[in-house]
Amino acid sequence: MKKPSQYDKNWDDLRQQIIGLGEGSHSKNYYPALKQSRDALIRFRAVIEEIPDMILIADENGAILDLNKAAELVFSRSRSEMLDMNADDLLEGRFEELKRGSSDTEGNEPIIETPGADGESVVREVDVRPVKISQKSLWVVIGRDVSHRIRAEQKLIEINDHLEDLVQERTASIEEQMAILKDTRDQLIISEKMAVLGTMVAGVAHEINNPLGIGLTASSALVSKVNALKASHKEGNLTEEEFIDFLDYISQSASLVQTNLERAGELIKSFKQVSVDQSSEQSREIELLGYLEEVVQSLYPQWKRHIVNIGGLRGIRTVTVPGDWSQILTNLIINSVVHGFKGWKSGGIVSISVTTEGDRVHLDYSDNGCGLTDQQADKIFDPFYTTARENGGTGLGMHIVYNIITLRLEGDIRYIRSEDPGVLFRISVPLNRLQN
Repeated sequence: MKKPSQYDKNWDDLRQQIIGLGEGSHSKNYYPALKQSRDALIRFRAVIEEIPDMILIADENGAILDLNKAAELVFSRSRSEMLDMNADDLLEGRFEELKRGSSDTEGNEPIIETPGADGESVVREVDVRPVKISQKSLWVVIGRDVSHRIRAEQKLIEINDHLEDLVQERTASIEEQMAILKDTRDQLIISEKMAVLGTMVAGVAHEINNPLGIGLTASSALVSKVNALKASHKEGNLTEEEFIDFLDYISQSASLVQTNLERAGELIKSFKQVSVDQSSEQSREIELLGYLEEVVQSLYPQWKRHIVNIGGLRGIRTVTVPGDWSQILTNLIINSVVHGFKGWKSGGIVSISVTTEGDRVHLDYSDNGCGLTDQQADKIFDPFYTTARENGGTGLGMHIVYNIITLRLEGDIRYIRSEDPGVLFRISVPLNRLQN
């Protein structure tokens, strides 16, 4: 004969109490209330059975008094088996611990892990709460399946770890590419500087050819004239009139040779120092306006069909890297000739003015060329931006100017928008920076 369970005993006690209430003359009055309570209990029981979370009801000592179907599925045991067990056996010996933690805030629920039907473990959050029924203390154990959430969290952690490794790899790759780009940019800037220097060399070489050619022609003609005079003298046919004409010819030829040699000498002198400065990083003392005049003179072959006016305050002596100023002015003038005066045979005017204000030196550079559109003005200092790509422009000229002024001279350069034709750049450099 099957031994009655605690569950059966409880229901039997309740039944006896209900039957006892029926004794006496008013027993019939209790049956409608009893039926209503029974129907409510059945409905409540049906709801509890369909809840997917496991529910156990235990007494103070852990003896299981009731459970729902979900609890049977969780622990893979029948109701009858579990009603003969203690909650401590099902909760890995943690029933007392879970009872003590029953007042914890939501989100700190303890975790238990049980084997699943598919071989994978099932993780549940367990909440143990006290209840009072007819002055009797009971405990309700509620466990909800959080396996999917735990697996998702673990997957997210793995993804984050992998993402961190991936970010580090990408960062290392980007840093490597940035280093390569920096080296490439530096090489391009050097190439651009050498290209500007090459343009100066070609222009000066061409310009020197004219006075040297004239001087050579004049000296060759003079040699021929001297030989003819010597022959006339040797033959005794030299007249006073021929001798006087020869003296006039010598004077004109010597003057022509001297003028052209001086012109060539000026070009060579200005080009020599400027070219050395452009290829050197050494500092030396210069008088700023005078040095800028030398740079303008060395660039004469580039702008000889146009006009360059330079003036301003003299006496600003400074120890600086002259090549920086040479590079700045060279790029600005070549830009005016190539872009501003593009297609012009003559008529271009460049104005350069050097002034001081407080502790700063200002250099205003302007031309009367075709000017810049708003879009071009916004990008004028960007690397590799050029309006003459088809003519071999690299777009590094003004970027080099900007870097020299802002980084090396610790100054600033601004493009000033104006209704007048052409461009206007205002360069400002601290005086104390000039004197370092």
